[in-house]
Amino acid sequence: IDRTLVAHLLPHLQAAGYDCWPDRPHPHRRYYELIAIRKPLKRTSEACLELDSDMGRELLIVDAEQDGVRWRLMTAHMESLAQGRLRRQAQAAVILEQMGEGPALFGGDTNLRDDEVEAMPDAWAACGSPDKLYMTYRSRSGARRRYDRFWGRGVRFSGFSLVGQTRIAPGGPMPSDHLGIGVSMKAAE
Repeated sequence: IDRTLVAHLLPHLQAAGYDCWPDRPHPHRRYYELIAIRKPLKRTSEACLELDSDMGRELLIVDAEQDGVRWRLMTAHMESLAQGRLRRQAQAAVILEQMGEGPALFGGDTNLRDDEVEAMPDAWAACGSPDKLYMTYRSRSGARRRYDRFWGRGVRFSGFSLVGQTRIAPGGPMPSDHLGIGVSMKAAE
């Protein structure tokens, strides 16, 4: 919700040295995506691209520079639910097109089912497809899926991990029904 972003997340991220975009939720949406970068990356431009969506989904794009290398950083929360299959696949095609040749990174909740994914430049696959790091989402019913993905173009992935697997307090809730993804990479030469 707006208050969570403005009163809690942004002040903490900014105090830790992150440049966050957007710094306000979109007024027509109940939830939002956020891209936070930290030096040595420097934000040079940003854009919000509306995706073909019944759910108001958008693609956030931040162009940044580090040591003369231009990076494109992107995130989105793609169409949900089984009936969103064709929209998700179209949204994935738009994201891949926006990545260009790279270096470019996309990370987000794609909601893509395994049979909806074609040849994507996926960090998990580039790091050996480790079974124990496959599932990123757990529903209330206990179903497990890999909805969250991290793609890259013009980069070499060297590490893949999942974060947020520890309960907030002993016996307490998990931080989210989704796990975060951590990657190590560098621009391809």
